[in-house]
Amino acid sequence: MGTSGGYRMLLRRVINHLRRQEWTAIGIDFVIVVVGVFLAMQVTNWNAERAEQAHAGYLTGALQAEFEGIEAELTTSLDNITRYQAASRSLATALRDGDLPPDDAQVKDWVVNSINLGRQSPRSAVYLQMVSDGDLRLIKD
Repeated sequence: MGTSGGYRMLLRRVINHLRRQEWTAIGIDFVIVVVGVFLAMQVTNWNAERAEQAHAGYLTGALQAEFEGIEAELTTSLDNITRYQAASRSLATALRDGDLPPDDAQVKDWVVNSINLGRQSPRSAVYLQMVSDGDLRLIKD
């Protein structure tokens, strides 16, 4: 029996109770309907909450993995920036003191490393998508 069959049966019972003026039975049928609707809504809410928690778990894992990759890239960038600063400092000191090394390769290396700033800092695609979708509220910790 499908859902519509259940409604028809309940409707027939209520109509029969009304014809016979069985108020207790009508009250019981009403309570059954109200409790059924309440339980259906509660189950729907529980399922939605469970799905949202699963999505939050997925997002947390994706953010963790992505941030670990970003951290590694930033560590490499910091090492490169330190090297660029050292090359710039060496070039500026040599130019200021008029003490350029006779080896042109060294000067060329200083110049190349002084102007090479590397890549732009990476961004988290997962985080940007979460902001766009309004999913930041899912992350509790």
